[in-house]
Amino acid sequence: MTTPIRQPPPSLRTQRSRLGSRILAWRTARGLTQVELADGIGCKQPKVQKIESGKAGTRPDDLERIIEVLDIPHADADQLRELNQANDPSARRAERRMITPHWFREILEREQAATEILSWTGNRIPGLLQSEYYMLAQFQASRQERVTDRVAERKARQRLFDACPGPRAVFMLEYSCVEKLVYGTKASIATDQLEHMIRIVETHPTAEVRILPRDAAAYPDEDFTILRFAQPDLLDFAYQESKVKLITVPESQDEFASYEESWEAQLAATLSRDQSLQYLKEWASRCATPAR
Repeated sequence: MTTPIRQPPPSLRTQRSRLGSRILAWRTARGLTQVELADGIGCKQPKVQKIESGKAGTRPDDLERIIEVLDIPHADADQLRELNQANDPSARRAERRMITPHWFREILEREQAATEILSWTGNRIPGLLQSEYYMLAQFQASRQERVTDRVAERKARQRLFDACPGPRAVFMLEYSCVEKLVYGTKASIATDQLEHMIRIVETHPTAEVRILPRDAAAYPDEDFTILRFAQPDLLDFAYQESKVKLITVPESQDEFASYEESWEAQLAATLSRDQSLQYLKEWASRCATPAR
């Protein structure tokens, strides 16, 4: 039976913040103060301030009064109602059931909107490239709970490959990542994972796996990912993750340039797209031989 895929929803805080900023924009456009809007919907000014700042949710009936007072057009009003669904008790329960840590959920949301994903993970296979068989093996080996949910959430991330057009996604891996997979993993798992990466590259023209060879001059010290966006309201940023925290660096900070420079320097040292694909195929062939 196929495992159902559950797309990680935006966090409650993210949804409230988006709803609040749009209400603020409409109130400003209508020339009203927070006090005037509060009077119009029958509440106190502090409540409006909390709604606009994303610190408090909005009941459906309150939102309808806001829409009426601000005379928000039908299509825009529907967008506000959709954002407000995050305040529904069932939505909050669904969020609590998620395995993905709260601090990483906004990354997953932004990832789906990115036009470029540039990932360096050294000798670690990133979640976006993992096959289901490999995921299961990793989670079971580390004695994780709720393995089925973990696999479903990780597979949901990979839906971005099915977008048309999909993002330009480049995954840079150290040569030792493949060797560790082949020599340190059960042959069937290694073969499945290699074939999965080959399939992604061959079926998605905007996806690449690039191998940094043994004789490369240098390697980045730590894993990092750069996300770039076409939307003017989304800033490009780089991030580094660990098991317990996330470090994000927006393009507005000077440090962001160092990530871009490191990426470009290392990408220039990798095998080409076709050479890297051939490299993966050769190792997949080795896995398939009985001698291993």
